[in-house]
Amino acid sequence: MLTFKEGAVVAGNKYTNAIMAACQKAYGDLDVVVTAGRDGKHSPKSYHYVDRALDIRFWNVKDKPAMAAKIRSLLPAYFDVVVESDHFHIEADATKEQ
Repeated sequence: MLTFKEGAVVAGNKYTNAIMAACQKAYGDLDVVVTAGRDGKHSPKSYHYVDRALDIRFWNVKDKPAMAAKIRSLLPAYFDVVVESDHFHIEADATKEQ
C-alpha cells in the first residue's frame, strides 16, 4: 500500500508518479511510505523543490542496497536512487534526461 507521511507535499507529475509506481512494484507486499516531496529541508538546489524527487521510508526493508537496485531497474536511466541514513532519495536528474 502507498501512503504519505503527515505533512508530505507531493505533486503528481510524470517524475513523482514514476517513482511511486516503481516503489510499489519493487516493495511488493511491503508498505511504501513517501516521507518528503517538496516539503522539508533539502539542499538548496535539490530536485525536491521542483517536484523531481521523493524520499521513501525503508524501515521495513531488510536488504536496502538490493531494494535500491530493484527500484533503479524499474525507472528510466535518468533517475538516481540513493540510500540515505533512513530513507531512499529518488530523483529524476535533469542533467541526464534526454
